[in-house]
Amino acid sequence: MASSHELAAALIELGWKETKWARAVLEGHCERMPKGQQCDGGYARGPWQVHGWCSRGWALADGSYAALEEQGRCAVRLLQGRLAGCRRGWEGAFSGYAGSSCAWPPARKRAEEMREVLAFLAQPWPGGAKPTGAGPSSPSIQAQGDEQ
Repeated sequence: MASSHELAAALIELGWKETKWARAVLEGHCERMPKGQQCDGGYARGPWQVHGWCSRGWALADGSYAALEEQGRCAVRLLQGRLAGCRRGWEGAFSGYAGSSCAWPPARKRAEEMREVLAFLAQPWPGGAKPTGAGPSSPSIQAQGDEQ
């Protein structure tokens, strides 16, 4: 199973590749995005572009904090499932997330960039400061039911 830091890095990378963290998407307004960037033609929601399989994320008001949190949980569950099922590390996880086989060529770059995010997150904080409200057991980066 992936560490919470790896999952955080994967979610950051996935959100960047899927939506560039566009404000309109975060606020639930994909229709404001340019043509070709409108959340898979209206079939996806949130920064991780979850589809109808994420029923809880779709049941909540699009763009709400609760919806984003649930969509994040769905993304984590799918990534963890593909990580275990594809058995190709993060490249396989990103391939499977994209709905492709476990060997989708663009996934290699996503996995490399995720490792860069992970390295950045591992850097010491300036002046020894530490972030508050996040840590290895933060529920915001764990799938529901995976609490430690």
